[in-house]
Amino acid sequence: MVMGSLDIESAVEGGDGRFTAQVSRDWEIWGPNGGFLAMLALRAAGAHTDLRRPASFSCHFLGEVEGLTHDGWTMPAVESPRSLQTVPERIPEAPTFPFWHNLECRPCDWIDDWENRPAGEFHENAWYRFRPTATFDDPFVDAGRSLLVLDTVFWPVAMRGHPDNTHWYAPSIDVQARFHALEPSSEFLLTDAHSPSARDGLVSGVGSVWSESGVLLATGGQQMLCRPRALNPNPEQRA
Repeated sequence: MVMGSLDIESAVEGGDGRFTAQVSRDWEIWGPNGGFLAMLALRAAGAHTDLRRPASFSCHFLGEVEGLTHDGWTMPAVESPRSLQTVPERIPEAPTFPFWHNLECRPCDWIDDWENRPAGEFHENAWYRFRPTATFDDPFVDAGRSLLVLDTVFWPVAMRGHPDNTHWYAPSIDVQARFHALEPSSEFLLTDAHSPSARDGLVSGVGSVWSESGVLLATGGQQMLCRPRALNPNPEQRA
């Protein structure tokens, strides 16, 4: 069977924010392949923008039914949060954003000499607890805890591997979270954060969130945009 080239099959037509495409049955699995449909949206965005390259993409294919059940990941082996110190307990004099009054952080891998930390390590585990209220019965608020910490952890873990980072900070372009379970009884949330790549002014992050009992609550990622540190409205606050 002769198949069409991907660039031709995913071509879009139109303009001014409205585009159409012909979806060939050659791209069917159970129905139209979801990745192919997502690519049509990406091609339309590329035809609409003057930007030179895509930075991230996220979409939803809606629907919920009963299905498979499995647990395929293992929670990182770390110390209990109650045996670890918070950041202010370790460095009481450190400047901080008002944000951190709402969220307690207990790093699992503390670096005493931050200014002389080793280069090239882009992975970090830390426990987080919200203040003054740590747990919530509302499932959307409970899931929101994971979403918020995922948005928080990726720039610090990227900066961890760059001890000479004096020129940049990185606001979020996007954040994605996939919610796997709810455990509103877990006061602390463990993040397992990685920054796998940084190039072209973009910094990526991927990670997972776990309950104290070892349940995988969420996985997700983020793309960030490097900006000159001189544009940071609070240049002296690094936390």
